[in-house]
Amino acid sequence: MELRKVIKIKILLYGDILILDCDDNLLIRIKRTFKWNSKISLAFYKNDILILETSHYSFLPFVVENINYQKLEKKISFKNIQGKEVLLFGTTEISIKHKFDYLIYKELCNILIDGKVIGNVKIESLLSTKNITLTVIFKEKIDYHIQELCLINLAIKYSDIDGN
Repeated sequence: MELRKVIKIKILLYGDILILDCDDNLLIRIKRTFKWNSKISLAFYKNDILILETSHYSFLPFVVENINYQKLEKKISFKNIQGKEVLLFGTTEISIKHKFDYLIYKELCNILIDGKVIGNVKIESLLSTKNITLTVIFKEKIDYHIQELCLINLAIKYSDIDGN
């Protein structure tokens, strides 16, 4: 698979999350289900094949994502480390560091691998009423599967955004 430097994540209003390459080709579709008890279930599809199912409760802070099913090349897990949820892939830690000045600069967060910033995320359509588009720019060359896991982790972190 080809390593991509710029990726778009579209969060559709009350609908799916789409991970697209820079030419708008679909890489991963994430189907979201919202339950009455604030539970959000996510089903990740790559080439129409289910690769991951997760769930979490949006109103509970510091709760780790539950993995209900995975068909990935290598198993992943989530762990709470020093109050932050981290995606673990073997000994590699993939995390998100939020920026709180995103309303001014449109930079939402950084993506970190083992504590080192390897990419950042910008909000492209902040005032949209239909969807939110995030642009992910990878600054470092990393393994394609690690890049994919960074995008999955990012989609999980912002899965509770309703797109408006």
